[in-house]
Amino acid sequence: MTSQHQPTPDEVLAILVDQHRHQPNMDSEAEPGAVLTFDSSIADWRSACDLLSWRGLGQALNQEWAMSLSLAEWRTILEPADQRTLRGLCEAISRQARIESLPDTGLLECRSLEGRAMRSLRAVLLRLGMPRNEIRTTTPVTPLLSKYGWRLLTPCVRLAPGALPAVRHAGRIHRALWVVWAALILASIPLVLYKLHLGAESLSAAMVVTLLLLIPHPVFQGKMVLPGIANLGDLAACLAKKRSEENGAAPSSRPPSPSAFGASKGGAWLLNNKFSKWLQQEIIFPHRRRAPSRWEMRMAKVFQCIVLLALCLFALWRVLLCREVSSQFARIRAAGYPVSGTELNAWRPPVPDAENGAVVLTQAFALLRTFPDARSNEVLNAPYLSRTNQWSAATRALVDAYVQTNAPALARAREALLLARFHYPVDFSYGPETTLPHLHELREIARLAALAAGLEADEGRADDWPDQVEIQLKIAATLEGEPDLESYLFRNSIIRMAVRTTERSLNRVSPSEGAVRRLQAAFTRAGATNSLPLALIGERAKMIPTFRWSWKEMEAMSQDDGPDSKPQAPHQYLGKPAFLLWLSGLLERDLNFYLQITDKSISMAAMPPPASLTLTNYLESADEVAHKKLYLLSSMWGMSSSRAVVSEASSQARLRLAMTALAVEAFRRERGRLPVELKELTPQFLDAVSTDPFDGAPLRYRLLPRGYIIYSVDADGHDDGGREPPDNMKSSDTNSYDLTFVVEH
Repeated sequence: MTSQHQPTPDEVLAILVDQHRHQPNMDSEAEPGAVLTFDSSIADWRSACDLLSWRGLGQALNQEWAMSLSLAEWRTILEPADQRTLRGLCEAISRQARIESLPDTGLLECRSLEGRAMRSLRAVLLRLGMPRNEIRTTTPVTPLLSKYGWRLLTPCVRLAPGALPAVRHAGRIHRALWVVWAALILASIPLVLYKLHLGAESLSAAMVVTLLLLIPHPVFQGKMVLPGIANLGDLAACLAKKRSEENGAAPSSRPPSPSAFGASKGGAWLLNNKFSKWLQQEIIFPHRRRAPSRWEMRMAKVFQCIVLLALCLFALWRVLLCREVSSQFARIRAAGYPVSGTELNAWRPPVPDAENGAVVLTQAFALLRTFPDARSNEVLNAPYLSRTNQWSAATRALVDAYVQTNAPALARAREALLLARFHYPVDFSYGPETTLPHLHELREIARLAALAAGLEADEGRADDWPDQVEIQLKIAATLEGEPDLESYLFRNSIIRMAVRTTERSLNRVSPSEGAVRRLQAAFTRAGATNSLPLALIGERAKMIPTFRWSWKEMEAMSQDDGPDSKPQAPHQYLGKPAFLLWLSGLLERDLNFYLQITDKSISMAAMPPPASLTLTNYLESADEVAHKKLYLLSSMWGMSSSRAVVSEASSQARLRLAMTALAVEAFRRERGRLPVELKELTPQFLDAVSTDPFDGAPLRYRLLPRGYIIYSVDADGHDDGGREPPDNMKSSDTNSYDLTFVVEH
């Protein structure tokens, strides 16, 4: 049983003073050094405790003391704040409020003050929802403080004002966060001055640590502890000792309710938002053992200014970055280009199925067949197309069987190539995970045509094998409109295969003049198209959403990284970033750099070689910057783009070598001899001597004891005298070679 009594003004003042003693532990704006008396003004009290204005304060006091004064009455008591005193407030509360006293049930175990205090604590904990069987004198206090916080401390303050020791906090993580925060702030100053990108990252990290410091949770703030009080028995003894010192004057607790602490500017928000229950249980504030000195107050102000400056610098950097990225997107869209895989799908011109050669080619893919045994692997052996490879009778029979088996597929592909437009079914919204199964099938059709050309050349059918080379070049041409870097590289590999087929066939038999003209025209058409800018435009659109991952996309990506992870379906990249990740700007700065280098790359890729090769130097320098400034995604893109630039120059070089070799063969057929130099081919057989895409000089030409060699210096730019790379060149081979076209007969 508990009893209630009407508090005296002195008791009310004692409670208010003790609340002020604890207030700095809850609100850093409170003044721990203030002394409150009956003569203190309401303004002094509000300033000392950092309380709200009279309206909100009156409502909080009604709730705290279970009173029902009107706002008009509270205004009379609290306003004007500089004229009203705590005496009038304490007298008003003492007239209206009733508070509980320590219980006195008459039981032997409860006649002592300590037993009565324990009885009151048990009643408080029961009302807080704690099971009765867990409330014992040996129950530890620290877990209860972590769970109930000020809902437990407030009744203790009301039972015996001034009895509790000052709350302290114990937590290594909290101290470590302060050390990390200070280190990041100090490190960001020189970084901002000399390397803005690292300074922004340091400030961003400091903001994250600041948020952790502000999170009212024991993990970051440390546990709330009462020094010298280990269990409920110690707490009851502490309360009883204070009451005994007061000679039995015992103001006691009423049922737990939101305290006047909630009237503070910081506490009002914490107690009224939708997470109030959790916050009331876990709110922990830094502890102050004493009033801060003037020097400490100044340092605190400097500290706050540094934080404010850091936040302002970060906000300025983030706004400028956002504007720059937005302006780049605007320029791309103004040029009519897509900025995502989804937009890329819509950007590609549609082709009706009746006019789409890709639909017919898909039917040809379905007709491809392989041998049921290991012979298919032998047929696909690359050296079969080498100039120096002489097919044995068994090899020729194997290749012929393979070609005949796939004759329906090759015939269907010929029908498809009669159509002028090709649009392969590709969904680019999957970004870098876009699947392109048709590429391998196209290369297989091209290889089938190369094997058929090899058979016809070995049989001396001079006017038949050029048709197979034309098929290869037309297959490569179907990929010219595909806005994808992988498709572009496959196109170049098919062109390289067509050139090798031409080289091998010319070493067996020379075609007629008409066949030479057709082949020259086909190679000229293939060399007239520069698909690299289109490929880079499409690659940029595919990659942009990867800089803006959502949490779901990141989770899906992480599932693919484990050593035991199962193959996952491709992920669609929607370009809708997680807000905090976007706000940090870490990937946005990477995206900004990526947009800059891709825009420059697209314009440089449109130039003819060797001018376009300067793009490799630009990409190398951009890659160094990306690694230095930690633009991780941009650095990965630069490597593939640089390889594509060299691939374009290599394809142009091979096409020009093949066209020149065909002109030499036409010269030999008409004149009965080989030209001494390439100038003899103009203007009848060539409009002009082709230049080397790698150095801009004319292609090199040299007579051999039996035939001739035409070559390019290749990507290293060094003239090795036409040194021909071996058929099975190893990756460890460090020798320098040229791109060659050799005819020996």
